[in-house]
Amino acid sequence: KLTLTEVLAFTGGILVFLNGRNITTLIVLLKVLDFASDVAFLMNTVSAAPDLFFPSIMTLAVPAVLNLSFVLGVMVQQTQQTNKRDFRDWLRKHIFMTTIITMLSMVDLIIMKLFVDITIFNSKARKLLLEAGIFNIFKYMLQLVILILFIKDAGINMLLLLTLFTRFTSLLFNIIYGIYDLISFDSEVSHIL
Repeated sequence: KLTLTEVLAFTGGILVFLNGRNITTLIVLLKVLDFASDVAFLMNTVSAAPDLFFPSIMTLAVPAVLNLSFVLGVMVQQTQQTNKRDFRDWLRKHIFMTTIITMLSMVDLIIMKLFVDITIFNSKARKLLLEAGIFNIFKYMLQLVILILFIKDAGINMLLLLTLFTRFTSLLFNIIYGIYDLISFDSEVSHIL
């Protein structure tokens, strides 16, 4: 049975391997901690507020499947282009890290955008990643609503405070990063035109 500390240590070890990008390490650890607290909250929801169990599981499962679909869709779209030999070579060269990043992107798509050199993606793929990032913002908003309803029904505890903190921080970061991504994507498109 894996503990939260072991998961965070493993994730941190992978991130240190990636040339010590401190902010990236912090963000990925936050996202993994947020996901772990979501799962712990979900397990707690079953007994404390059973009517919130199904919405809680849906706000975890559906975004994870959609995030993975977005990531795989971008990868397939990039590899099917005949003039994108560079992407296929990059993918073969970084297959181990690409696999780990793809799995972590199920938690939040922003993880992929942090690690991958976005310039290897064409504008269609970048637009798809941007739309998926906006979807993740709505996911965090729905999860915050469920947390507030849970507080109203069952009261507050330490796990709930941790989940509330990580979720709010993740939402805030996704909004800021989404605005930055939207501005930078818009300026790159206008520069090309």
